[in-house]
Amino acid sequence: MVRSDLVLAASVPALLLGARALRGREPAVHRAATLLATYAVHGALLALGVVVAAGIGAWGAGDTPFDAWLAFVSAHIVLAMSFYSLAFLCACYLREHAVAAAAAIWIFFLGVYEALTRTILFRTEGYHNLSSGAFPDWFWGAQALSPLASYTGILILWRERFRDYMETEALKNAALPGWLVPATFVALAAVLWMLLPLALGLLGWWWRARSVRAVARRAAESG
Repeated sequence: MVRSDLVLAASVPALLLGARALRGREPAVHRAATLLATYAVHGALLALGVVVAAGIGAWGAGDTPFDAWLAFVSAHIVLAMSFYSLAFLCACYLREHAVAAAAAIWIFFLGVYEALTRTILFRTEGYHNLSSGAFPDWFWGAQALSPLASYTGILILWRERFRDYMETEALKNAALPGWLVPATFVALAAVLWMLLPLALGLLGWWWRARSVRAVARRAAESG
């Protein structure tokens, strides 16, 4: 079950941290390689925050199975790091409007993508097919194309008790593909929503630095 308060608590601070991560940095002065240190430190802080919060929650709840705690921590680290990385990508390209661009990405995935995929699913398959567990292959693949869907997949596939009533009813007759396991969602999220945005961000930062140096060199030569 996806709790909106936990999604907000994990994604919004990470999004703002990523969008503001490069404030005061200039491509011509700070090399792209130095951005890796910022990314690593912020990533460690986000992971630590999730672990501490989950630890406090488990302590307050009492007898929490370690497997449930591990699933909770893993899913929320993936969610936080995914949105941090997307916001970090925006910061690498957009100096003044990184927060706005990151917020637009956040709204798309949380407010548009989920509703769109489910609308298409119900319109194309119908209630009868879905109630019998006949989910199309494209729907399973679409779950990997959203940080929020990956987060949900990690939770509900790791432990059935994380499922709400609708998820339990929908999945009880579904023939899940063999690859549809929590580790798959973790790996796909690491590649699509962490490593890829980081790589594209560093490339953009390097390109901006190259362009600035070229302009400065031409100005010096003409002067």
